[in-house]
Amino acid sequence: MRSTYATVTVAFCVAGCGGRIVSIGSDGGTVAPASATCTESDCASSVVVLATGDIGFAAPVLGELFVGGGYVYVGTKGAIARVPVSGGSLETFTSTSDQVATILADDHDVYWTVLPNKNSSAIFRLSQTGGAPTSLGAPPVDTPAIFLDRTTLYWKNDTVMLNALPLTEGSATTMPFSRDALSPMVLVDGHMLRADCTGIDVPSTGTVVAGYGMVADSSHCYELHGDCGQPWACGDVVSIPMGGGLETVRVKASSPSSQEFVTARMMIDELGFYLLKYDDRPHDAMPTVLLRVPFDGGSPVRLTDDAYVVAYAVTANRIYWLTGSNDLKSMPKYKP
Repeated sequence: MRSTYATVTVAFCVAGCGGRIVSIGSDGGTVAPASATCTESDCASSVVVLATGDIGFAAPVLGELFVGGGYVYVGTKGAIARVPVSGGSLETFTSTSDQVATILADDHDVYWTVLPNKNSSAIFRLSQTGGAPTSLGAPPVDTPAIFLDRTTLYWKNDTVMLNALPLTEGSATTMPFSRDALSPMVLVDGHMLRADCTGIDVPSTGTVVAGYGMVADSSHCYELHGDCGQPWACGDVVSIPMGGGLETVRVKASSPSSQEFVTARMMIDELGFYLLKYDDRPHDAMPTVLLRVPFDGGSPVRLTDDAYVVAYAVTANRIYWLTGSNDLKSMPKYKP
């Protein structure tokens, strides 16, 4: 049985995490001791530009990053590219005619989805050593969310059913999941949770967290609560106790219907949860701010100074981000 270990939105709890969820250190480093945290401004000398200007995507659009197998993988419209975590030449891992929506990986393979359209709505898999992509034959997905643990790939189809496909052998099984086909969801160590932080048991193994539109730790779900019909774009960022309960506002929006936050791309680690925010720009402009919201209720911290943060990933020791000008950067989470 092979082991699944790294995704951009998967995390697990390690010794000393104090009940919080710690990001997977899939960039090959060891977990750093807690010390003062970094932002791009106060750790400027430690910021590494992994690739610049040659990523070659036609226009800045929201994309995805994940870090694994010694590489940073970048997905957007037209391709999935990769560059070594230490920097170097960028190479095209695979090409696609559609917008890459979600990327994740295990020890052997890379999985991704594209934004649903009439031509392409499958989930794809490709060995990290390269070759031709394989369609897993999945039905159309209502959201580009897929979830991976050590044994199983999960996705929700365009009804309210949850699909579970074993990674080694067997066919997908389905189970009722939510009352709303378009809703946030998060996988937390054997439980697939809905927007109200309640859910169902799934055949998950290992302590794993992966989310779309929301994230969770051992005690709370973190998500957006708004009224614009897009559960990961509008409203306040709130926390909800595990199992359901009263919401607590963690980041206040300027109005309930303002499209300020992109919580589809939330992550979580031992320091807090991460999300992108539109910086006083129209909602169809590119998000410009990468925020970390502390668990202790402190003020959100802006991590990067770059305009147009397109995508990001967090590991045990580092933060990676892609700018709208096609610069791929990383910096330590803690001051050296």
